Amino acid sequence: MTVITLTASGGSPVHWSASAGASWLQLNHTGGVLRPGDSTTITVSVDHGREPAGHWSARVSVDPAGAVVLIEGRGASPEPTPTPTGPSGNPTPTPTDPSPTPSGPAAARR
Repeated sequence: MTVITLTASGGSPVHWSASAGASWLQLNHTGGVLRPGDSTTITVSVDHGREPAGHWSARVSVDPAGAVVLIEGRGASPEPTPTPTGPSGNPTPTPTDPSPTPSGPAAARR
């Protein structure tokens, strides 16, 4: 989670807006009006179910200041797909010619 604090330091109200540059970032506030001397905070949260795997960076833009806040993080790697072990498919048996085996009284005389 990242927290961004906005403060109206001038003498007139400030109409502000904020937007996330990635669909998997959520802002708890996206706009409002700050009276002179007032502050507000924007909480930026990451949807871990939608964030990309590995290192990522994304931007949050704040107007009318034109400020850009760069947020970096690391998403979990997806679970690897198990590799099947063992034979794939059904092997076709190779036919073999049977060798004749003598039997009976003639075989006994050899």
